[in-house]
Amino acid sequence: TAHVAERVEKKRKSARPTTADDLDPEAQARFEALRELRGRLRDGKPAYVVFDNKTLVSIARMAPTSKSDLAKISGIGPAKLDKYGDAVIELMERLTV
Repeated sequence: TAHVAERVEKKRKSARPTTADDLDPEAQARFEALRELRGRLRDGKPAYVVFDNKTLVSIARMAPTSKSDLAKISGIGPAKLDKYGDAVIELMERLTV
């Protein structure tokens, strides 16, 4: 079991971080603003149904300013793009001026 634990730890360390810990200060600010936006958009649903944290980190890192750029991010399909895309793009444009 020690060998399995080593492999799990190695995989965890090598995986791209899904938290905002490694974001630069500007991307960190975008991440926090995205979390607030997600809270407003969730409409009683669990927050991860809108966007999970991994997706928020990707959006914060990329700072897309068009729906076509937003659509390139893993976790954003046509339904989420249609439902939440305009709000996300508006926020990113405000924060990246």
